[in-house]
Amino acid sequence: MNTPPLLIKGGSLLLPGQADAVAREILIADGKIARIFESGDAGAGLADLKELDATGLLISPPFVESHIHLDSALVDGGRCMNRTGTLFEGIEKWREIKKSLTLESIFQRAEETLRLQAAQGVLYVRSH
Repeated sequence: MNTPPLLIKGGSLLLPGQADAVAREILIADGKIARIFESGDAGAGLADLKELDATGLLISPPFVESHIHLDSALVDGGRCMNRTGTLFEGIEKWREIKKSLTLESIFQRAEETLRLQAAQGVLYVRSH
């Protein structure tokens, strides 16, 4: 699959050895960073170049979710089922809840959770 190069314009990078973020343009080609340019110096002579305006935004590596239980994510539907917030009440509530779960509902909630995380920049997930 040959995708056209992407130029991310106007975003700020925090580079090693610098105290402040600076505006840069980033050229992505073949799914990898091909080059980082000073702001305004990129894009000349590139065919089929797509551009993404990131003015005023910080460009950073993706975030990592290092501990999540996707089988129980979003299970309470926004309600606070664990009133005391203790582990013991949480375990008791989970015993009740999991009796009514289906494999399909677990997959749907897990997928929704992963999509919500990806929308916030979380691209690496370690699940239990």
